[in-house]
Amino acid sequence: MNESLEAIQAEWAARAEGIRTEQEQWFRRTVRAGASIQSQMVPWLDWKEGTRARGQDRWVLALPLVALRKLERLSFEPKSPAAVAGHRDDLVRTARRLHAVVNDLEVQAKGGQFLSASRNPANAEEEHKAACGLLRALAVAYSSIEGGYYSLTPPKSKELAHVRHATKGYRENWDARRTVAQIRGDASAVWACDMALQGFPEQFTDFYIEPLFVLEKRSGTRVRMLNVHTRRGELFGFNSRRPRTETNRPLELTGEFSKSPTCLREWLADRASGNWGTGEREWQAVCEDLNFLFAWKNVKEVTSWGWNAESNAWFAGDCAITENGEILRANKHGYYRIGRDNYMSSERDREGQQFHHGAPMWHPDEKLEQKAVSELWEDVFTRLEMAVGNREAYMALGLAMAYGAAPEIFRDYRCFPGLWVHGQKGQGKGWLARWLMHIWGFNLSAGVTLESSSAVGTALVVQQYSNLPVWFDEFQTTSQDLVVKMLKGFFDRSAGAKKLTDLREINTSPIVIGQATSSDSATRSRYPHVQMSAERRLPRPGPNLTAAQAEKDQRANFEWLKENMARFWWLGRWVLEHRREYVEQVQAAIAEWEADEGVSVVRDERTRMVYGVVYAGFAGFHRLIMGLPKTDERTARWLASFRLFLVGQAQTAVSEVRQQNELERFWQKVMGCFTMGGFGDTPDDLRRFFKPVRAGSLDRPPGVLEESTQRGAIGSDGEAEFHWTSWNLRIEPAALFEAVSRYVRQQNETLPLKQMDCRAQMSTMPYWVPSAAKARFDGAPVRYWEISLDHFTDLGYRQCSDEEVALAMKSGDEDPRLGPIYRIVNKLRSLPKDPS
Repeated sequence: MNESLEAIQAEWAARAEGIRTEQEQWFRRTVRAGASIQSQMVPWLDWKEGTRARGQDRWVLALPLVALRKLERLSFEPKSPAAVAGHRDDLVRTARRLHAVVNDLEVQAKGGQFLSASRNPANAEEEHKAACGLLRALAVAYSSIEGGYYSLTPPKSKELAHVRHATKGYRENWDARRTVAQIRGDASAVWACDMALQGFPEQFTDFYIEPLFVLEKRSGTRVRMLNVHTRRGELFGFNSRRPRTETNRPLELTGEFSKSPTCLREWLADRASGNWGTGEREWQAVCEDLNFLFAWKNVKEVTSWGWNAESNAWFAGDCAITENGEILRANKHGYYRIGRDNYMSSERDREGQQFHHGAPMWHPDEKLEQKAVSELWEDVFTRLEMAVGNREAYMALGLAMAYGAAPEIFRDYRCFPGLWVHGQKGQGKGWLARWLMHIWGFNLSAGVTLESSSAVGTALVVQQYSNLPVWFDEFQTTSQDLVVKMLKGFFDRSAGAKKLTDLREINTSPIVIGQATSSDSATRSRYPHVQMSAERRLPRPGPNLTAAQAEKDQRANFEWLKENMARFWWLGRWVLEHRREYVEQVQAAIAEWEADEGVSVVRDERTRMVYGVVYAGFAGFHRLIMGLPKTDERTARWLASFRLFLVGQAQTAVSEVRQQNELERFWQKVMGCFTMGGFGDTPDDLRRFFKPVRAGSLDRPPGVLEESTQRGAIGSDGEAEFHWTSWNLRIEPAALFEAVSRYVRQQNETLPLKQMDCRAQMSTMPYWVPSAAKARFDGAPVRYWEISLDHFTDLGYRQCSDEEVALAMKSGDEDPRLGPIYRIVNKLRSLPKDPS
């Protein structure tokens, strides 16, 4: 190197403030002789800028950390070099230089100058010729090394060095020759002697390893990813000129296969081609070289498609999109640089299973224009409304778009709903699912069939995708109970069973397709429901549209959706490219939903949140892509009508849940048992289970205003005849459960609640009357349950208007205020008074 360390230090200090982006270029230009500089430096931790090393008379070079690593790599000298690429060229140059030195030595020999320490001219000439022959053989050996690892082992034999008259060993003879060359000042001869002292190169493999990076698995293990190149030109591993697939990926070298040359030979036989022709020492040297070359090349494995929490980026099969909306393409080895870390998508999930939906594709080479995307959006939600038949299409679109803000929604509310599409066979359910999945880059023809899936398989699919939709198909009422429970648990991202949550992470919610809906009310409340029916499609026949023309228009609309769904990924990618703005719009829309007075009628918080996410996903994207402010009056009115529609859907869902909760189902079974004669046919039979008790006489039924004409039963003239009588009903629980259980078994069903659970739930209801007394039903006195029919909504007292009551009495109908359970009371009132 021409410049001294002091000159480099002075140059660096002078340019330190202004040098930022040119650091690497200056480093490459100025510091070329890496080994000579490194030999004069102290360890990195002791370096100080602009000073001398403590206790040493040497300047300390202050370079950036990246430059230091580059310097270390430039000065690296492998313990087991491989004759490939640039190093192979160095070997060829070495061979040529050795031939040139031998030519010079032969010319010198003609002038009587021999490379020998012998004083006898005859012996000196003979020794000179032997030395030249050995150097030529050495040159041939260097030129023949190619495509594998080789070693230089200095000879240790005591044999003489190719001459009869030499009296010393190989090393001593060549040391003597080197001394002669030094005395003469022949630098080339000195170098040739040094090369001879190193020994002959011996190639012991017909392959070499190209280290790529270290993959940090989700399990915590570190796997070295590499390629194997053979001397014959074969490449085993990752070919950067071909698309990266499961078959075109780097080879994995784990600790198991790096234990010994024997394990390596087994590994080569299974995964590549090559021969290892030496022992343990050389393999340890190769491992040490690989460890150095793998340093600072760590890559973290991503085992699910979609959002990654650590990098805060979204991964697809052909690109990754950062939180700032930057589209990244994988480097030549297949991984991405995001922030300070490297990330690589795996071809299989964390349990080694294939991805059921494949990888989403977001086409990074195509540039999106807002005008084109906004026009597509208008076409999509208009035509989907025609295909579905009403604004349930907006619900489906809103939830599909909300996946783009799902990380923040789940973070803030600890829930994220799925979508349930139901209807008869052949009504377009599958097509709606395809269209929604295409929004996020999936090209699917069918989803995962629930009918043949286990709970483990269901959880496995959901963990493969993070905040991207998954498609479950063919839900049936006969699906496994554990699968149904897991569908319910996806709402708050739990697997539904502790043994599964310990193994799997659930980071998304599914789109469920089936002819039936779940009979479990808790599951139904977590999924907005969209019904597909050909009869509901738009446009419908009318006075101005014939049935044939309506069918033609419907078919044309369906064909447009099918032909253009290949462009639907525009919508999902636009969300990810502008995710910060979209998340702000979604959060503002949720606040708008909660602040609407009309939404407050939805009392159930979970149901209100489910439909709030649907509204926010649709409204947020509509305002984002159309560039609309929140104050736009036309859009505000349109969205207000959509909110009103969602409120109606939510109220219907709440009503269905209330009707289908387990306690309500229990009472339905009780009344079914009574209707079918499960409690007997006579009042005496019924008395073994129930005992009606007067609870007092009121001026008017509960909840009726004072000015109401309802004063008990209404006469034919419409006037009140007597006061309202309140009834309580006492129940013998053991006998009741025995009879109802027998009835439901005949229906091939089971009771939804056990006796203890039923009492616990009823004790929290307004109709429950606490009591510790006993009563006689059919035998010895027992502790009974007592309910107030005045407070038993639906089955007991039903609040009605004066007009409804009067109309029923005039027409001779039953009193509309008396629910089905009054049939039990009326039947028991004909019995003689119980003396107890």
